[in-house]
Amino acid sequence: MDALPKEVGERKFTKISDGITKRGYVIAEVFMMNGRQFNIIEVERERRSLSTLILSSLSRQDWDTIYNHLLMNLVNASGTWSIKSLTYFEGQGVKARILLGKFL
Repeated sequence: MDALPKEVGERKFTKISDGITKRGYVIAEVFMMNGRQFNIIEVERERRSLSTLILSSLSRQDWDTIYNHLLMNLVNASGTWSIKSLTYFEGQGVKARILLGKFL
């Protein structure tokens, strides 16, 4: 659990609507009994659905680099998962699925 990166300059999406509180995200890595791994990135939203991205790969990946790349692009695209980024990583063997859910 951390705050979205801000190294790309001051972007509006890095903070929630009060303009002060940093927008958070959480990453979960789920290891299945059959050896499969699912990596889940959830990003905090206000008055909207929680943004969730589920990643998986059959090959070994540098997940930290992938997470950083995707989160930086999310900030640069004002909260939208970049199709260009997702397509790039799909070419590297990473499957991505975007889900929307609600805070409980």
